[in-house]
Amino acid sequence: MGIVGPNGCGKSNIIDAIRWVLGEASAKTLRGDSMVDVIFNGSANRKPVGLASIELTFDNSAQSGALSNFPVLVTLDPSRIDYARTKAGGADLRFVEAVVRDIARSMTEYRLVVEKSTVPVNTGMRVREMLAAYAPPEVEVDLASNPEFLREGAAVEDFLRPDRVVLGTDDDAAFAEMKVLYEPFVRTGKPILRMSNAAAA
Repeated sequence: MGIVGPNGCGKSNIIDAIRWVLGEASAKTLRGDSMVDVIFNGSANRKPVGLASIELTFDNSAQSGALSNFPVLVTLDPSRIDYARTKAGGADLRFVEAVVRDIARSMTEYRLVVEKSTVPVNTGMRVREMLAAYAPPEVEVDLASNPEFLREGAAVEDFLRPDRVVLGTDDDAAFAEMKVLYEPFVRTGKPILRMSNAAAA
């Protein structure tokens, strides 16, 4: 990803925001003396705040978001979950389903779709059904689950140096593709564990 613009337009702020949303917890790295500087510290007209939210949005209105040769990863932002619906006994997967529909409709060739978020049991089955329903019938698609084990405030570190990688897929080619993707992160000998898609999801 590249960020281009004239001096003073906010390029560094965007980069800092991306670092923060990915889990960076060092105020110095984010160009502050303390996290008080990172979260709004107040001004003459506005009180300081103790909470901040960063949202990174990718627009796929051109229907070109699934054309890369890399696996397509599907994750869920916890802040978008309708917890009232969840407490009522149902999982709020509206955003996962919307992304899966978007991916499926954009596909023009073989694609490996990977569930990255921690999702309810049998979500993989639902995702597979949706891919079959919305993808062009002539396009082949595989599904894998790759659950995350990330600590709050250390997500980037945990991703770059995982103590294990779990890959859930019933397809040998999909497992081989995901294994190649993760090999640079497990050079110290940490295990890549394979299981069925249903077991990992």
